[in-house]
Amino acid sequence: MNVKTHPELLSDLLVGNFGTLVNDIFNDQRTAKTSGFTPRVDLLELETDYKVELSIPGMDKASIKVKQDNDLLTISGERKAEESNAKRHISEIRRGSFSRSLRLPKNALLGETSAAYTDGILTVNVPKKEETKPRLIEVK
Repeated sequence: MNVKTHPELLSDLLVGNFGTLVNDIFNDQRTAKTSGFTPRVDLLELETDYKVELSIPGMDKASIKVKQDNDLLTISGERKAEESNAKRHISEIRRGSFSRSLRLPKNALLGETSAAYTDGILTVNVPKKEETKPRLIEVK
C-alpha cells in the first residue's frame, strides 16, 4: 500500500505528539491524578537568596497558599471555573486545584520566607544563611 503524506503536517503531528508524550513521561503522577493543573515553576539562585516563581495567571490571591514545613516548600491553590450556561467550544485554560512542592537547599534560611503575587506570577523569596553567602577574603 502506497500512502502519501504532507511532510509539514506529519512533522507538526509528530512534534505535537512527542511534546505530549514527553510531558506525560515527566509529569509527576501523584499530582496528575489529584490536581486540575500543574503550574510552571522557575527556581533561581541569587547571591543572597533563592527565588521561586510560579506562573498562575487568573488566580485570586486569597486562594493561594504557601506553606513551609522545615525544608519543604509547598505552594497550592485553586482556580475555579466561572459558573455559566454558555456552551464551551474550546477550553484550554486549566482549572481546578494544584500543589507544587520543592525541597529547599540546606543553606536556606528557614522561617524568613516571603511571597508576593503580581501580574499572574507568584514570587517566593527564601534568604540564604549568612555563613553561606559569598564573601571576599583579604589576602595578607
